[in-house]
Amino acid sequence: RLQGLVLQASVKANLTLAAHGIDATMPFSLPGITNKMDGLKDAYLTEGGRVAQYTITDPKALGTFVKVSDVINKEGALGTYAKFQSIAGA
Repeated sequence: RLQGLVLQASVKANLTLAAHGIDATMPFSLPGITNKMDGLKDAYLTEGGRVAQYTITDPKALGTFVKVSDVINKEGALGTYAKFQSIAGA
């Protein structure tokens, strides 16, 4: 039983380490958005997006999203939560 718990803890630790080293292309990300994490230096997987406005031209139909800005990619700029708090003034 103890051996099983040790193995389980080891697997969880390795998954956590692997998750902090992600560098992948996400299929539903906007073109130009990168998805990376770098251990204790960059804790956020996605740091970007685009501003869009939902526009309705026909009240009887679904609206559409209209781009208001270009894609903004701030990969690595936020760093960690502690760095984000210092930037945000929290």
